[in-house]
Amino acid sequence: MARRIKGLLAAAACCAALTNAAFAGVIVSHSGATDPTTESFSQVGGTWSPVTNDLGLGISAVNVQGTWDSGQMTHGFTGTEQTELTSGDWVLSADFRDLSTATTPTYAQWPYSYGDWVSILFNGVRFDIGLSSDGAGDQFLLTNLFASTPAYTITGLGQSYALVQLDYNATIGKADYYVNGVKVLSGVAGTSTPWSPQLAFGGQNGNFNLVQLRTGDLTTTPEPASWLGAGAGLLALLALAGFRADRGARVSRGL
Repeated sequence: MARRIKGLLAAAACCAALTNAAFAGVIVSHSGATDPTTESFSQVGGTWSPVTNDLGLGISAVNVQGTWDSGQMTHGFTGTEQTELTSGDWVLSADFRDLSTATTPTYAQWPYSYGDWVSILFNGVRFDIGLSSDGAGDQFLLTNLFASTPAYTITGLGQSYALVQLDYNATIGKADYYVNGVKVLSGVAGTSTPWSPQLAFGGQNGNFNLVQLRTGDLTTTPEPASWLGAGAGLLALLALAGFRADRGARVSRGL
């Protein structure tokens, strides 16, 4: 619990600092319960619906359901956007939770082809943010949806929200991954792909509070308005963690 609270504090502090810093260029963004098709995404298979007061914590999101590889929202990059992605640093942020109860793969050759994900494809490579449950309270983090092993395990996440950020360094062509403000992976290389340049999110059953791609790195700041949902979600989860800790203390004292 202490480790999780530490991570949430770091992420909440990051969000709190947004109001005092300069804006960075947002390329494409989904936030809250807004219809993704009004945010330059297209629906490809599956279904979606708005979610309000998620977990009873005032978090808004969109729920996307479908098969692992066809229930998704997709934004195809323009030529200008592709140039931005190949010529400079960028950050992909995803605040979402995996509600899929699956623990077996959709395709036998890809052991973690289940759960929910956010993927960016450009210049012949792809980077993924995939969450797949182990069925026992942990979530596997996939940087390559087709890998034979997960890149990292988010212990005790369950079906709660995680803010996962991919910080891409154009000079070396690799990315660092952060979970709730804490770096968990460094120097991750993309995977080659034949598919067209795009940003997509979806999967079997996921609630997506934020999916945002912007220029710059994690030392620059996105537009505060686009982060209100993610900041609210993190702070609400922090408050819930504090409530549970206080409740535990009260129980131990017989209150």
